[in-house]
Amino acid sequence: MSRKPKNDLLEARIEQLKAIIISGYETMLWDMSYNPYGDEPMECLSPKRTHEENFDLIREKLPLSKFIVLEVIERFLKDQEITEEYHEKIDGIDRFKIAGFLTFWIVKLKPIMILNEALTEDELLVNELLAITVASSFLRDKDKNPPPFSIKLIEDLKYTLRYRINTRNHISLIYEALCVNLEY
Repeated sequence: MSRKPKNDLLEARIEQLKAIIISGYETMLWDMSYNPYGDEPMECLSPKRTHEENFDLIREKLPLSKFIVLEVIERFLKDQEITEEYHEKIDGIDRFKIAGFLTFWIVKLKPIMILNEALTEDELLVNELLAITVASSFLRDKDKNPPPFSIKLIEDLKYTLRYRINTRNHISLIYEALCVNLEY
């Protein structure tokens, strides 16, 4: 899909979303190289290597497609535009819809390419983890604290995003219910 930005504001929004997704990707890989999200260490990790070397190996094994990232952003912006046109009385969409819509498109389009057939469960669910990581940057509270999602909750969300049928609005409602339920 090719996008011709309508104006500088739209171009700035595209760059901002791209930076958030790439930052989420690198944060997720950095965390994976320490393995906090699962019980199985990734096959390529070694305690004999530095943390940075393990990080580079994971990045090589699970590369991010910049083309697909741009498609995620394009589809998100189209959803945002449709939602704002349909709901004329609202002033933009809330953080839960932003998180839900981005999660939906990241999980659907899978910008992290899996290049190896021998996968651990964590590697198989890497796009779902990226979606949750990116969503968390929009679900921050008024003091800019990320949502206090437990490792168990993250595992359940990854499973739900991978193996259950979800719509953009369904995912948005999940995030809203979780954040409200956590008194966040």
